[in-house]
Amino acid sequence: MRILLCDDNEAFLYHFGRAIMTEFAQREITVDLRRCDGGARLLEEIDRSPADVVFLDIDMPEANGFTIAAQLSCRPQKPLLIFTTSMEDLVFDSFQFQPFWFLRKNHLEELPVVIDKLIAALQRTPEFAITIDGIIRHFLLKDILYFESKGHYILIHTAVNAEGKPPCFRAKLDEIAAQLDSPAFVRCHNSYYVNCHYMKRLDKQNVTLRAKKEITIPVSRSRWKDTQDAFFRSKGSLKK
Repeated sequence: MRILLCDDNEAFLYHFGRAIMTEFAQREITVDLRRCDGGARLLEEIDRSPADVVFLDIDMPEANGFTIAAQLSCRPQKPLLIFTTSMEDLVFDSFQFQPFWFLRKNHLEELPVVIDKLIAALQRTPEFAITIDGIIRHFLLKDILYFESKGHYILIHTAVNAEGKPPCFRAKLDEIAAQLDSPAFVRCHNSYYVNCHYMKRLDKQNVTLRAKKEITIPVSRSRWKDTQDAFFRSKGSLKK
């Protein structure tokens, strides 16, 4: 989970960041947390790598939180937005940006409740549904290792059935990619559409996926850059 904190008060950024890390550590959840001292820095971080959650101060000198929230709403991958402020009278003005929560700085004792609700929201896992032999099958996206194209058919390889016979149905990989349109997957080859969260190693010829046994998938030259970008996004950094 990637979390960004944005506030012009460095002391608050430090202590609030520590409080958030403590809450997630108590729940045994690892997070990538970055602190941003202004809206410009936050937008740079978002452009570099999408975030799952943004804690955003409203009262900032250069660009206030509402201005930044408006820009975030134009992004294709919108993070869950939590406004943090001491100005309680702004709560109703914040509703136009559909925030996940409004956290008052003088009531940070509410943070554990916010974290629990945040985790619950992010764990609502999307599914992929397809009809196979007249039966509608549902697959959790988090369980899918990769889609493989063979002839006129698509094979679904999952983490729960990595060594068994994969489900198979008639379709094109282009159709699967268009249907999912998910940043969690990348087309690394004409015949493979892989789940970035299972990527372990990457070179210009292959990507290795984590499973019961490591799985090596070819990477085509034309799709190397997209695959590399997706790999480092999944690790929370674009630095090699």
